Amino acid sequence: MSFLPFSAGGFSLLAAGGIALGTGIIGMSVYRSISPVKITDALSFFSTCWSCQLFSDVIGKMSEILPRIYHAMGAVMIPFLFGLTAIWIAWQILKPYITAGNGNFDGWSLGGKFGTQVAKLLFVVALLAVPLPRMISSAIIEPVFNIGLSMNYSISALDSRSNYATCVIATAIADKASIEEDISKPATVSAFSPRFRHNLTCQIANIHQMTGLGMTVGWTMLNSSFEYRRMHKLMFGIPLFPNIPLMFMGALILVLYLAALLPVPLFFLEIIVKLSMDFVLLPLTLLGWLFKDWKIVSFGKGSVQKTINDVISGVLGLAMTGIFITFSVMVLNAAFGSWQGADVLKQAIEQNDSIMLIDSLMSTAGSKSLITLIMLGIFITMFMSMIPALAKTLFNVTISDKYYQTTKKDLGLMWSGVKKFWKSAKK
Repeated sequence: MSFLPFSAGGFSLLAAGGIALGTGIIGMSVYRSISPVKITDALSFFSTCWSCQLFSDVIGKMSEILPRIYHAMGAVMIPFLFGLTAIWIAWQILKPYITAGNGNFDGWSLGGKFGTQVAKLLFVVALLAVPLPRMISSAIIEPVFNIGLSMNYSISALDSRSNYATCVIATAIADKASIEEDISKPATVSAFSPRFRHNLTCQIANIHQMTGLGMTVGWTMLNSSFEYRRMHKLMFGIPLFPNIPLMFMGALILVLYLAALLPVPLFFLEIIVKLSMDFVLLPLTLLGWLFKDWKIVSFGKGSVQKTINDVISGVLGLAMTGIFITFSVMVLNAAFGSWQGADVLKQAIEQNDSIMLIDSLMSTAGSKSLITLIMLGIFITMFMSMIPALAKTLFNVTISDKYYQTTKKDLGLMWSGVKKFWKSAKK
């Protein structure tokens, strides 16, 4: 075995992997030859917002838990703030005698200082006593976000294919949190209103509808590469390998449109998570602001302005992302409307005929349609991933993409692990 480029252990591992791969290819080929891809089912899945339920559940649970945490912290901190203020006043009175030792006492100066501190205390107590997260959401977040939605509504009125309003209604019916919400109890009021959550979810549904056609074509091509009539054949017409060019093209198209789907939900999720964490830490931030000149209470100093900046940045980020989504939908609708392969694709979907679709795309005349589909996938993927940079350049609005960059890094690490495993298997 010394003449082989890998060790005996690596050979055994490759042999086992080869057997498993061959068995999988044969099984997949038999399955796909008997049961071709159903385009209508694939289109229904990829166009349906299959990630919306997860996103909606996460946002809904955060929206439900956030005001409860804020209410509980407020109930504990209000008496604590009164007690701490009394200690602070006593300290300010005794400090000249304790620190300087001369007993100089300026009553007018201390009176003004105490009045300011008591006014700040009453202001903080009032903020902790009301459902502040919901009030900020209703007064600032939702109105600004609706600016971004206004374009969706205007496009919906012009485009009969749009079902944005239907999505909002269907999401509202499926949202148990909006049905169970009791606005008479401040502790149970959600931080973000049901309408806001439904609109946010339907923005993601727009992305699914936009990328669903491309993923359907890619999935159909990828699966069709395992059909008997398209596999590579050697002697006696025995199918041995799946159609590599068809598999590669299908995987490329599927990955491109899947990559276009990924950024926006992560942008939305990061903004909502960041806003929620700011709201959760707001009581401690207010505590630090109330006693900002007292070294004993050092946490939260200067964070009120940061919290305000985060809220403004997050709200504008949501609105700008909604505007860019609408723009991308308009571009893709126009591109697919003038696409030469649109009629064939429509006919193949109506007849649920994957063979017709693949034959038309792989023909000489259909190669232009295939290239167009790939170029559209590249464009929409780059456009979606560049939304933060575009918003910063055009509108000076910061949209954080930390979650998206972390996801890309994790996927890169996974791919590096696969390559390392392959190298180690060859040794």
